[in-house]
Amino acid sequence: MAEVVEIEKLLGNLRDVEGIKDAIVLSRSGTYIAGTAPAGSDQGTYLAMWAVLLGAAETASMEMKGTLQSVTVKTDVDEVVALTDGPRVHLVVRMRRGIDMEKAWPRILQVSNRLLDLL
Repeated sequence: MAEVVEIEKLLGNLRDVEGIKDAIVLSRSGTYIAGTAPAGSDQGTYLAMWAVLLGAAETASMEMKGTLQSVTVKTDVDEVVALTDGPRVHLVVRMRRGIDMEKAWPRILQVSNRLLDLL
């Protein structure tokens, strides 16, 4: 339980970055661990789709003889980056389109690395 509290705190700090809308941590199978899905979305569907998308990307990466690090999805209003955080979890961060990635990316990586330590 202490891990979840620490993860929620990390995600809260991440959302303090201007332009980051929400962030969520899920297991590789799509189980909710911590964070927030986009308002108005079905959390179960959101988690399941990211688990499937990242699983497919990981398989494609292996076929290319590489290791998946992240997947980026861009829409007309948002940009989402999903990172594989070791063998157990994924971090999915939704941002407004055009966010200053020089400010956001170091914080996202910091949270990702801390997740590896916690989980």
